[in-house]
This record gives sequence, C-alpha cells and structure tokens, in this order.
Amino acid sequence: MLLIDEKDIMETWSKSRDKPLVSICCLAFNHEKYIAEALDSFLMQKTTFPFEIIINDDVSTDKTVSIIKAYVKKYPHIIKPIYQKENQFTKNINPLITFVIPNLRGEYLAICDGDDYWINENKLEIQINKMKENSHCHMSFHPVYEKENINIKLKKILNRYSTKDKIFTSSEVILGRGGFSPTSSLILKKEAVKNLPKWLHTTDIFGDYFLQMYSSLHGGALYIDNIMSIYRVGVDNSWCDSYRKNSIEQKNILLSNNKALNLFNEDLKKKFQLEIDKVISKNTFSFIKRRATDILQREKVFKIYKNNFSFKQKLVWYLVYKNKNIHNLFASIKFKLLSKKNYA
Repeated sequence: MLLIDEKDIMETWSKSRDKPLVSICCLAFNHEKYIAEALDSFLMQKTTFPFEIIINDDVSTDKTVSIIKAYVKKYPHIIKPIYQKENQFTKNINPLITFVIPNLRGEYLAICDGDDYWINENKLEIQINKMKENSHCHMSFHPVYEKENINIKLKKILNRYSTKDKIFTSSEVILGRGGFSPTSSLILKKEAVKNLPKWLHTTDIFGDYFLQMYSSLHGGALYIDNIMSIYRVGVDNSWCDSYRKNSIEQKNILLSNNKALNLFNEDLKKKFQLEIDKVISKNTFSFIKRRATDILQREKVFKIYKNNFSFKQKLVWYLVYKNKNIHNLFASIKFKLLSKKNYA
C-alpha cells in the first residue's frame, strides 16, 4: 500500500472533488496476489482533476476482499467498492457492464482488470488531455508490456501500431477483433457506452471488444504511442486459462460472440457487413483448427458455419485439421522450423 495519504492525492485536484472527471473501473476475483499493485497504480496517478476508483469483487474466495477493504479504509473518498453477494460470472452476467458502468460518476471511464496495472503516474493526465485535444474521439488506448506471471522481466510490447499518435477507424477496430486494444489501456467517454443493448450484459461474449466497437463509432479510436500499463499473462485461475481448457465452453462462447457480432451489425443497419463477415470467418476458422480443442466440438462448429468458409478453408479443414495424424505432423514440422529459426 502507498504511503501517500488521501488528502495528498486530492490536494492537486483543481475541480470540485465531489464530481470526478474520470472513473477507474476495476474487476477483481481471487486477485490477492495482484490487487494491491493494481490499486497502487491507480492511486499514484498525478492529476489536476478528481478521479474515483470503482472496484467490483465477484465474491472472491481468497484475501482479495480484505485487501480491498483495507484500501477503502485509507482512501474512503476515492475508492468505491462493489461487493457482490453472488458470483455474477457463474450467472452469466458481465459485472463491468451490468454493475460498474451504471454506477460511475465520471465523464470518462478508464478500465483495468485486477491482475493488471499501470506503470506511468501521468497516464490519466496524458490520456485525458489527448482526448480533449481530439474531442470528437470517444475512445483512446495505447500499447502495453506483456508480463509473464512467473517471470519478473517484461516479455514484449503488445499493440504498438505506430511510432506516433493516430486515429483508427471503426472498421479497423472491428477487424482488429477483441485484442485490438488492451483492456488496461482503455479510456472511454461515458456518453458512448451509457445506453448499451441488453444482450451485451452476458459473460458469454467478449465485452471489452464490443465496448471498443461502440465507442469507436464516435470519431474512431485514438491511439497514443506511449507504453503505460502491464498486461499480465499466466495468472492462476484466470478466465482465459479456464476457457482454453474447456472445449464445450470454447464452442459456446464462439457461437455467442458470432451471434453478438450479427446483433451489433443489425444495430448499425449492416453498415459493417463486410467487416463482421470477415471477423466471424476468422474467429470460427481459428476455432476449428485449434488442435487442443476437442475434435467433436470443432466438427460441430464446422457444420454450422460451413457455408461461411472459402473453398481453400474447407480444403485445409478436410486435409489437415480434421485428420489428427496429419495435423500433428504439420504441427511438428512447424515447431521444428520455428526452433531452427530461433536458434539460427
């Protein structure tokens, strides 16, 4: 926990302290190893404007809640906790969209999961000033460092699309799929996400992706070439980890996301029909060629979307991915080629 007191953080705020300009939104679940680092990275922000931290705990079974309560006791005017009485994820409810966003008071919302964190004490000030300079733009993001949980060292830079600031179009955001903008880098205008469709409240779809798409409809997505946060991988019991291990869940989430993409497309009067078709095709083909996924689930998905695939994709499916022996052979050859390249 930081040594700085709440009054020291708030004394630099020039505007009314009762009305935050930015609401930092954080989702926590069994993050006792990481949540303090995340909260410290929010509280260390040096800003001329007030901010609040809304943190939602989804009934953690470790010490996450006690850590959050200790921070709330020290920073009661800044940290606003939401303690769920029932785990919302298992009820297929997205806490960020259902509980957090409706309760934020800021004009902007900054998002960061409880196992990620920020590394620049001026992140909020930099990002908000850039967004004010581009007031037509309701979304901004930046590149991040990837950090392996088992490794202290940073691994690589993700999502660095340019060496200078630029604005990406909604089309580029859609085609970039869910990983286009790292969650810990996102700042959105509340105006862009205050009236989201009801189907977006489910955990069966990648909520961040749709937040990005809806926000980018207002002036595109402002890319800021400044690495200001960490995306942590290899976290114990993470959603991504459980998703990868469960083939049926993988299939159901894929189908839900494809359905949601079509609903988004209808909502926009099919303005992005070409982009949506490409994303659905890519997502689906990526699923059916995933060797770690049960072949029965992949075959079921192939039958559903057979007409969406090109002749080449169908041929590759039948000759390579449906045939386990050939698939393993290709994977082995690819691994050997990559190994030679890495050690050359």
